[in-house]
Amino acid sequence: MKKTLWLVLSVILLASMALSACASPATPAPATQAPAAVTQAPAAATQAPAAKHLKIGISTDAGYPARKIEVLGIYEGAKADGNEVIEQNADNDSSKQAQQIKALVDQGVDAIVVCAVDMNAIQTSLDYAASKNVIVTLYDRFVDNPNVKFTGGYNSYSDGQMAGKVIASFDDGKPHVVFELVGNLADTNALARRDGFHSVIDSHENLQVVQILTDWDVNKALTGVENALQKYPEVWGIYNASGHMGGSIKTALEEAGKLKKVGEAGHVYWTSIGEEPPAPQIAKEGYVDAILPIPMDQIGMAIYDAIKKLSDGEKLMSTKFYAETYQINAADIEKEYDNIWSVKYADIMGQ
Repeated sequence: MKKTLWLVLSVILLASMALSACASPATPAPATQAPAAVTQAPAAATQAPAAKHLKIGISTDAGYPARKIEVLGIYEGAKADGNEVIEQNADNDSSKQAQQIKALVDQGVDAIVVCAVDMNAIQTSLDYAASKNVIVTLYDRFVDNPNVKFTGGYNSYSDGQMAGKVIASFDDGKPHVVFELVGNLADTNALARRDGFHSVIDSHENLQVVQILTDWDVNKALTGVENALQKYPEVWGIYNASGHMGGSIKTALEEAGKLKKVGEAGHVYWTSIGEEPPAPQIAKEGYVDAILPIPMDQIGMAIYDAIKKLSDGEKLMSTKFYAETYQINAADIEKEYDNIWSVKYADIMGQ
């Protein structure tokens, strides 16, 4: 009996060993296979950040036609990006402008764009905006303040030089009187245009320059030219520092019997800068020898692009933008007329 039991156990043991030898061992996962969580990028990492919403405040100086066109690019850029623009008019009042800038800052604007009524009176307002981490930019008038991050405008000194060269090109060496209509002396552009003009014309010692202070006001310009014509009826040339005063010059010359077209006997040589209305029309009528238009519509977009970059923490390649003034002579005015900014955007300016 014991021998039989031992034989049975031996057979069972041998059968178990045979089954074990036939079974395939389990294959482990390759060591190089990364877990799924490691190779799968999180959804948030591939998603672009949401665009930053910007609120931009504009403080302008007065209702000059050029002001609407200078900021046109800001409105167009903000509309395309879904940003907000708030504009206020200081009506040539520096105290009012200071209050408006503070109000804009307190409303939570991310940036301000200022056309300074007075380059000196604006300083405290710019400092206040900067103290609230508001991006400070200027347009049309350059102001020396360390908080200003960008200014869009034009080179008024160079513009004055261009005007001086136009008048000087007709100099025949004889004694002549030239009227110079000077803008507001609190305006950096007025000062620069004056200085640029004199950097050229003062070397012509035979030309006597009579300055007429206007404060950019058309009524003061009219009175000033009328008074100057009484004292200097044989005026030979006129330099108008801003085209918007052209109507005043035309009226005063007509009253004095001195309004003559280019090429006519007794014509007064005449040039102007900027080309706000009515300057282009007067040139088209044939009374002006050369006009110096400034492409005002380039300024706003340059400012808007700068604000976007500054809000994103980018460094600007330049802190200034100059729209490049060009010259149109009397012979070319018909051909170039429709390209002048104040003609192109006449409907926007309500002209």
